[in-house]
Amino acid sequence: PGFYFFTKYKKQEKIRKRKEKLNLSFRDAIMAVGTALKVGYSVENAFREACRDLRLIYGEEEDILLEMQNITRQISNNITIEQLMKDLAKRSGIEDIQNFADIFFIAKRSGGNMSRIIQNTAETISSKIEVQREISTIISAKQYEQKIMNMVPVFIILYVSISSPHFFDSLYHSPAGILIMTGCLAVYLVAFLLAGIITAIEV
Repeated sequence: PGFYFFTKYKKQEKIRKRKEKLNLSFRDAIMAVGTALKVGYSVENAFREACRDLRLIYGEEEDILLEMQNITRQISNNITIEQLMKDLAKRSGIEDIQNFADIFFIAKRSGGNMSRIIQNTAETISSKIEVQREISTIISAKQYEQKIMNMVPVFIILYVSISSPHFFDSLYHSPAGILIMTGCLAVYLVAFLLAGIITAIEV
């Protein structure tokens, strides 16, 4: 049963890292859009120009480039950028992208200064990312210690089981021992989850 929960945990960790990477590259994308707007491109053409910049930065297979290319293709099918940004925000599940989509929708409908709005949003996201990086740097040592401590009980049990094969017989082959070890496992799992929650600081 532990293998199922471990794979689920690793999958969530992989999703979290992918979201962080997408959020970082999204900042570069909207900065590229903002730059294109400054030099006189329309909003639609600014997104197309941003694709060229992102291709140079990230290559062909990066998530953000694929998303931006999809947006430019859908624009050609007469789907509004507001709708496409809302769709991206919904699928990504990233707060910064959702906030940008809301701001972009209001600004586009009200005829606001798109270049300035996008620039301000990019700066806000950049500040948030820098704070997250600083926090990550500060607590990285503790997170590493946490991962080591999570594995210590497992290594101890493996070591004792190999060096003294019958040492745990009284714990794994008697009702009282099974009850005790089940309680220990429950405490270990709670500590494992709490450690992850404590070190997962969000901005």
